[in-house]
Amino acid sequence: MKIFLDFDDMLFDSVLVKGEFVMALREIYTHGGWSAELIKRTSQEFSFASFEKKPITYSIEKHLALLEKEKPRGTSEKVLAEAQAFMGDLKRYVFPDVISFLERYSPQDLFIITYGDPGFQKGKISGSGIRPFFKDVLIIEHGAKTPAIMKYAKTHIITKSETIVFVDDKAKYFDEVNDSPYTLVKILLDCRGSEKKGNADYRAENFDEVAAILEQVRALSHYS
Repeated sequence: MKIFLDFDDMLFDSVLVKGEFVMALREIYTHGGWSAELIKRTSQEFSFASFEKKPITYSIEKHLALLEKEKPRGTSEKVLAEAQAFMGDLKRYVFPDVISFLERYSPQDLFIITYGDPGFQKGKISGSGIRPFFKDVLIIEHGAKTPAIMKYAKTHIITKSETIVFVDDKAKYFDEVNDSPYTLVKILLDCRGSEKKGNADYRAENFDEVAAILEQVRALSHYS
C-alpha cells in the first residue's frame, strides 16, 4: 500500500500560514523598501491553488522580481536571504497530530502530493521538518492531482498489485481516473466538517480515523 498525502491545509496549517506566515513574509519584503500596499497587490498576481486560473505559481523569487519590476530598489538579494532564513524553520505550522500519524508508517510507503511552485513547496516542506518521513515529493504546477499520482505510479514502477491511497482535505481533487491498472482508494480528511464526500471512498475527521481506514484498506487488499 502506497499512501499519497496532500501537504497544504492537511499536514501544514495553511490557515495559520495565510495569517502569520504570509504577514511575516510581507514584513520581510518591506525591508527591501517596498510598501505593504504594493507587496499585497503584487501577491495577487500569483496562483496559490490548482483551482485558480492564474498562470504563475507563487515563489519568493518571483514575487521579489515583480516588486523590483514595479519599483526598482536593488535589494532583492538581501531580502531573499532573509526570507530563506525564515523558511528554514516552519515546524510550528505542522498540525499537532501529523508526526504521530507519520511515525506509524515506513517512509518507503509515504509520498507527498502538492500544488505550487516546486522551489517554494520544497522550501516549505523542508522547513516543516517532515520531509524524512516520505520517500518522495510530487509537486504539480498545473492539472489534476489524481491523474498525476497515477502517472507517477506508472513511471516509478509501483507494482500493479499495490493499492494506492490518496488522502486530501478537499473532495474536488478526487478526480475519476479511467483505465488505470491500479486500485485507487480516496480518503477525504475533513477536520472542519465542511466538505461533502463527493468522489471520496471514505471520509475521516482526524488522522486517527485515517489510520483506522488505512488498516481496513490494508486488510481488504490482503484478502482480495
